[in-house]
Amino acid sequence: MIVGTDSQTRQTVFAASNPRL
Repeated sequence: MIVGTDSQTRQTVFAASNPRL
């Protein structure tokens, strides 16, 4: 369910991958 094209989805995935942010 990961598109990677939507800015919101990409930001969510990035935040999930980098919880220290």
